[in-house]
Amino acid sequence: MRIAGDLQKDTVYLSGEWAQRALSEIRLDKAILGVSAIDPHYGVSTSHHAEAQITRMVSKAAKTRIALADHTKFGRQRFAFVGPVTDIDILVTDSGTDPKYVQELRDAGVQVFVADGEQAAKGTNSRIIKQKS
Repeated sequence: MRIAGDLQKDTVYLSGEWAQRALSEIRLDKAILGVSAIDPHYGVSTSHHAEAQITRMVSKAAKTRIALADHTKFGRQRFAFVGPVTDIDILVTDSGTDPKYVQELRDAGVQVFVADGEQAAKGTNSRIIKQKS
């Protein structure tokens, strides 16, 4: 889905009144959200206030919120707060993520999937996502 708005070229997202209007009038089954920074205690954040606002609106419109964050995004905080980690239903990360962050998110009720980079690099058809309860 695409919405109208002002294109932010440095981070490739749309913001502004048109984007906000479009997002206020839709409902989504699933939203896949990129994450700039995630800290289990602080929450999700980004460097741009406008991006945080749009991300909150997309999150609010979705029944299921799926966040994507590689290991470099964990334990960090950025300028603009997006929301608590409990606003995320599912998080997909890579195997370089510190297991303490994975466990803290699971303890908060987030379903976490860790992609196994070795199997993906080999091109095998075996399961490349690991989930532990």
